[in-house]
Amino acid sequence: MKKDRFELFSKISLWITAFYFFSNLIVLPLWWGTPTFNIFYGVFLMPFYIDLFTWHIFGIFSLVAFIVKIVMWAKRGELFKKKSIVNLILHLLFTVVAFGEIWWVFAESF
Repeated sequence: MKKDRFELFSKISLWITAFYFFSNLIVLPLWWGTPTFNIFYGVFLMPFYIDLFTWHIFGIFSLVAFIVKIVMWAKRGELFKKKSIVNLILHLLFTVVAFGEIWWVFAESF
């Protein structure tokens, strides 16, 4: 039963980091000054407000989730399996790029 909950946790944490990655990717064209995207200004601005209030929660969650994944997979002896390596690499990639996107959006906004 615990294994199923951990697998669910690892998938959900990856989905959350992917959500922040892609939602911030949507915001970037707005700050690049692309006139085509000005039609959807309200839609593109929504992820900015999500980031404004939840960036610190996302940061703590993504780092803690990454460490928990490493510890749990190492404890189970599954750390170097293909599935866990792909999950960790994607989690790390989405987290680092989302941090960069959040920093860039905040730097350009204020």
